[in-house]
Amino acid sequence: MRCRGHWRCCHGNQCARSVRYALASKQHKKHELTVNQNALDLFRSFFLTATYSLKLCNIYLTRFVGYWLCTLLLSESLWAYGIIGSTINLASVSVERYPKVVHRTWSKKNLRKWIIYSAAAFAWIFSISLRVSYQLCSQPPR
Repeated sequence: MRCRGHWRCCHGNQCARSVRYALASKQHKKHELTVNQNALDLFRSFFLTATYSLKLCNIYLTRFVGYWLCTLLLSESLWAYGIIGSTINLASVSVERYPKVVHRTWSKKNLRKWIIYSAAAFAWIFSISLRVSYQLCSQPPR
């Protein structure tokens, strides 16, 4: 069990390093949804590391700070935002690439930058709203 956790940590650090390199390179600036995918993956890997680091610390959760630590980090909500957003963004990449390959002239004429930026923003907004609505509905009444 301990070796598996060590492997995940090393693999997560390697993935985060490659994401930072991809965000810094000049090639990815041409594809906005790829940059968004890398940002979502970096967000997800950061909060995955933060979540399990806090779980290993075994913090005593009381009062206001304890409630929010439990709600956001220990319940894996922030990590889930990244996973859901990443899935939505991958679907957006597929939908964007299909017209570019199959209907090239239509794509050059009708596919605008604001559509791509809207798809990137939609991945973030929808993932947060979906997870928040799930959390609000799953909490027991007081």
